[in-house]
Amino acid sequence: MPRPLKAMQLGGIHVAVALVKKGRLSRAFSLGPGGPYVEYVPNGAGWEGVFVDGEPARIRGARFWFVPEFRFRVGSQSAKIELSVSPCLRFQHFRLYLGDALVYQEGRGLPTSFAPSGGSLPPPFTYPLGARFSRLVACSPS
Repeated sequence: MPRPLKAMQLGGIHVAVALVKKGRLSRAFSLGPGGPYVEYVPNGAGWEGVFVDGEPARIRGARFWFVPEFRFRVGSQSAKIELSVSPCLRFQHFRLYLGDALVYQEGRGLPTSFAPSGGSLPPPFTYPLGARFSRLVACSPS
């Protein structure tokens, strides 16, 4: 079994999140030894989804681009996956939440649920103008 990325107690249950499969646009996690297995699958044929122990937990149609958020359940626990994909078909960010706890994150950017003490999100960063520079930034690996 892969080394856990994050271990915690959620609702009295010990959870040890481990990344077990990493594809270009897919991720799979084990939530503990013998525990649930969560997988994000972008099909490429008009849908993408989240599977828990091989069973579909949430399937969404994605005709034009990737769906930015999936809410689903892992047993009695609520869960959420947030993602953003660049025009070069790479993750800009990918996050897995169990309940309110962020248990896995890769890439850049603020979580959508993050709000600093001022109560609003900071303004988005703007890159310098220029088509060549913006293409370079959009296609850079995460």
